[in-house]
Amino acid sequence: MSETDIMRAIRVAVNATGKATLWRNNVGFDKDKKVKYGLGKGSADLVGFLHSTGRILAVEVKTSVGRLSPEQKAYLSFVAERGGIAGVARSVEEAFSLIFGEGTPPHSGA
Repeated sequence: MSETDIMRAIRVAVNATGKATLWRNNVGFDKDKKVKYGLGKGSADLVGFLHSTGRILAVEVKTSVGRLSPEQKAYLSFVAERGGIAGVARSVEEAFSLIFGEGTPPHSGA
């Protein structure tokens, strides 16, 4: 499964719980328009918040062999040191464990 596929699966599954919201954070530079986009170099692939507390979420998505860059490590540390939930997820189960403290999706309660 590609990183894009994993990212999409995580975003859809987390948002479906109704307990958190994640958005895709594309980062880069448009050479034609000469404009930077995204939250900055090293920022997480998925960002959002936990509904119950408002805590920021920063999820860096990697494949089973993917590695963090120094900038990605620094960004995740920055968020975590300020009370956010930040980490790496290689699957939907890992994302749920990071965000909700469990490997299976919580019920939405809706």
